Amino acid sequence: MQKFVFVLLMFFLIFTAPLQARSLLVFAPHPDDEAISLGAFIADKIRAGYSATGVIITDGEAFAKAVRANRLSKKIVLAPIDFLKLGRIRRKEGAAALSHLGIKEKNQIFMGYPGNAVNRIYKSQKPDALIRSRATRQRFGLACWRGDKRQVAFTRKNLTADLDEILKATNPDIIIMPVHFDSNSDHSATNALLMERLQALGMTPTIKGYLVHQGSRRVYPKPFGYRPDKSINDPVGFPPPERYKPTPAGNTAKEKALRCHKTQLRLKDGFLLSFIRKEEIYWSIPPR
Repeated sequence: MQKFVFVLLMFFLIFTAPLQARSLLVFAPHPDDEAISLGAFIADKIRAGYSATGVIITDGEAFAKAVRANRLSKKIVLAPIDFLKLGRIRRKEGAAALSHLGIKEKNQIFMGYPGNAVNRIYKSQKPDALIRSRATRQRFGLACWRGDKRQVAFTRKNLTADLDEILKATNPDIIIMPVHFDSNSDHSATNALLMERLQALGMTPTIKGYLVHQGSRRVYPKPFGYRPDKSINDPVGFPPPERYKPTPAGNTAKEKALRCHKTQLRLKDGFLLSFIRKEEIYWSIPPR
């Protein structure tokens, strides 16, 4: 009788224990990259049961054209406060976009590093050297990790430690990150940093790389403009990408997320909406 009860108990524990949710980790150098990248894929995976964490590395504040398009300053020469205003707005837009994709506030991380400076931090020869933002003139920023504020020093040592903390805490099955051939230096440096840290930590998740910038914003993606019924042409000069066909719900979530970025839509160049397509493209990145 005791043996029967033991076997019955083991059966219950094995077959009724909740399955461990698979983990998805999304890295966006700037607010809007989280949705541009593989927004529909992310939304579909979350609905399929994946736990997801969204990490936005900078606030995308160092964008003079966006400061002017959003009428945040009337000055001929922009001041640090003007860029800080843009950054605060863009962080809120990023939080709203992540929420539309299904990533809850408790799983949202805004690292607070300076825009257009990730590459300079990455290539710094002195790990403790403070890197000054050319836009805000700051050497320290304010990060927000899952709703908790923390000050961040703009050094390679700190950025490396922050990335390691995120990777260890999430232990992702899938990472979504920029490809190394993205022409934006924040994007290519994000790829280099993450590949370096994954190797150092001995982690080998599935990596899906995305492309946002190929020189001018009018070069890629093609065809240009809001064409939700079209596919994206393979970008010229790169290996052929893989394709993901989203569910209708995934595409809807992606479009809602992209439309949160009003500061970028006010540029009226059609760039963001050009990523709303019937397919998303990506490149599988092998671990080192």
